[in-house]
Amino acid sequence: MSDPTGNLRHCFTPLAAYIVDTPEACMLACVCGKTSPVMMASHKDFSDAFWHERCTGARTLSQLSRIQCDPNDLERYFAQCKEFRLSSVAEPFWRNWPLTDPANFLTPEPLHHWYRKFWDHDVQWCKNALGTPELDFHYSVLHPIVGMRHFKDSIMALKQVTGRAQRDMQHFMVAVIGGAASREVVIAVCALMDFQYLAQAPRITSIIQDRIKATLAEFHNHKDKITDEGLQRGAERGSALDHWFIPKLELMQSVAPSISELGAPVQWSADTMEHAHIEVIKEPASTTNHQNYDTQICCYLDRVERCRLFKTATHLSALSDADNTHDQDLAAEDDGAEDGDMNMADDEDAMAILKDIWSSRRSVPDLFSIAERLRTALPGSVPQPVHTFSLGATALCINHQPSIKHISIDKAAELFDIPDLRGALADYLGHAHLPFSDLQVWYKVRLQQKSYHDSSSLEPVFTINACPPDRTWKYGHHNAAILQVDVRHEWPASGLTGHTVVDVCLIMCPVSPRGLRLVWDDRLLVYVRQFDMVPQQQADVDLATRLHVLKQATRASGEFLGDIFPLDQIKSYAHLVPHFGEATDNQFTSTNSFHSAQSFWLNSYFNKEFYYALSL
Repeated sequence: MSDPTGNLRHCFTPLAAYIVDTPEACMLACVCGKTSPVMMASHKDFSDAFWHERCTGARTLSQLSRIQCDPNDLERYFAQCKEFRLSSVAEPFWRNWPLTDPANFLTPEPLHHWYRKFWDHDVQWCKNALGTPELDFHYSVLHPIVGMRHFKDSIMALKQVTGRAQRDMQHFMVAVIGGAASREVVIAVCALMDFQYLAQAPRITSIIQDRIKATLAEFHNHKDKITDEGLQRGAERGSALDHWFIPKLELMQSVAPSISELGAPVQWSADTMEHAHIEVIKEPASTTNHQNYDTQICCYLDRVERCRLFKTATHLSALSDADNTHDQDLAAEDDGAEDGDMNMADDEDAMAILKDIWSSRRSVPDLFSIAERLRTALPGSVPQPVHTFSLGATALCINHQPSIKHISIDKAAELFDIPDLRGALADYLGHAHLPFSDLQVWYKVRLQQKSYHDSSSLEPVFTINACPPDRTWKYGHHNAAILQVDVRHEWPASGLTGHTVVDVCLIMCPVSPRGLRLVWDDRLLVYVRQFDMVPQQQADVDLATRLHVLKQATRASGEFLGDIFPLDQIKSYAHLVPHFGEATDNQFTSTNSFHSAQSFWLNSYFNKEFYYALSL
């Protein structure tokens, strides 16, 4: 490598991490397939609830040195290697590589070790517990989330199950089986889900590390119920199995120890490599004539790179030409400007072009920046009310044009089926006689949050709908949200303390009478119906699923309890799943389950950031 002065230096780096799947890890560690690549454990030990002794490189090399046989005598050499459960590799590539040991560089790999294991085993247990038709029906009637996959037909009939599909299934599995599968099975599945969510946190403290160990131990304490009920079955014959020959299950024991040595496991996921495989292999291969793949793929990649470099050069050249053309004008306008300031501006323009060219095409919108620009704009230059604003860790955005520009309060109450709308507005304003009679109405609000672990990182945007009933949505298309009711507690640091779960039914802004401007003219309000938490055996959450159980709050008369709040008190999207129980109402659909169910799970697993807010 070249040093800062231009001299070439020999650099010898340690092998810190090698991101591979389980079979490849066994190959690199030079052990047989039914042996752990990092622990001294065979397939009969995979169900043990403790961390086995490490399979170090020194131990493997020592075992190889004890084999007194010519490696070219394959039959004898294979037989002697089998005694040590070795794969017959005579000279591992890492044997003389300083500071390099398979026990250290073979890191936990979330994509295959967790997501793939979830599909191969967890999903199959749940399918066998509920039955394929019932599990598919539960998924099909879930309330859809804009931007997330909705399994409207079947999850078990999917032809190609990608890592993304496996991740999407995880968001709902615990809530889907809660109350429908036996308690012990739900606890086991939930423990594994907690393990995966906690282990994927970008920042892991010693407390979270202890919780990762505890959740894995809890699974082992309850896993026998899965085999007792015959839910662990063979992939080919479908017969019940009474063993746990699952390599990925044993590899989970090494997750917590690896965190202390190598940091958060999420950085070692194979997602990047799998995506690169699509870009540099699959997509180029689709442009070939299916002959001489290597040559044609390399030619394709070379041309793509040349096009990108040419585009970069032309953009930078255009910027330079524009600067030269207007050089005199700029000098006249900025006669007193320092040269350093102008050079800095040029550099920023160049970096902006490079960022635009090379950045991902799927960049996350930044509602916080938009809100800040609107907040600091000159008075009178921004239409009121401001349609994008932020408060704390949440930014909200509604369309500039309302869905309904003018509608009377009574007609809005009829359209949205909110009989107590006028009374709720009067209670909120503290006046029996409302000073306005018309409203502006929006059908949705977009919400963005900052990452729980890193406030400089932004999360994807969620859409909260508040549409009136129509032919498709008999009861209206609504979504649930977390709403702040106590200003002393901030989301997400405080979790649900000082907050409540609500059904967002109407997004509105009062319209002042003609010729009169009221203080309410630029107030964005929401009409919501609140949910009550159902106490669970001396705990706030169900002890099996670790989810809150909710039911809609009602008045003494039995009517739903509705209230008016400022829109900016909404802090997060929330996903509710019907509490299905052992018998599911066949009348449920994805468009009515949110309004027809008697009780709900507050699904903390639908989003990792939401999970961290409620769990940490």
